[in-house]
Amino acid sequence: MTIVLMLMVAAALATGKPLKEAQYDTDAGWAKLADLKPNVLSIYDAEAQTMMVAQGQADFGGIEYSKAVYPHTKKGVPLDMTFPKEGAFTGINSIALVKGGPHRDLALAYINRILDPGVQKMLSEATLSAPSVKGIEFGADTAKFLAYPEAKMESLNLFTPDWKYIIPRRAQWLEKYNQTFNG
Repeated sequence: MTIVLMLMVAAALATGKPLKEAQYDTDAGWAKLADLKPNVLSIYDAEAQTMMVAQGQADFGGIEYSKAVYPHTKKGVPLDMTFPKEGAFTGINSIALVKGGPHRDLALAYINRILDPGVQKMLSEATLSAPSVKGIEFGADTAKFLAYPEAKMESLNLFTPDWKYIIPRRAQWLEKYNQTFNG
């Protein structure tokens, strides 16, 4: 996921377009990503690798979601999120019903349970990420970390990519990304 978001940022830098427009002009981003290669210490694929910043092995980490950063911040680890004026990305916590799965009714009941406001509140407090449903109240110690409610999300200039556009192109982009950074 992070690779796709980095490509959008690179496209925005290359074209001067805002993220919302640059996501449709990703061809322009490849040269920008290639320019970064000499400055890339590691391309990580696990949230634990965000600790490279806290341990002094890197000056900053690339695009990461709050649920990988804020639980450490809350414990006193010197990590924090930045929200550039140009915008930052939302992460969408999601769950999917398996097509043709053997226990459809049970799966639907599970999905409904996960979407229950009480469960969403508990998950948000545990992960310090925004809930998937509206109308939940949080204490100040949790609320300060959440891009929630929507007004706060808007004030942080958070952007949700067009996943219907991205998903059909994702495999091709990942292949080109691997060629750019591993070639």
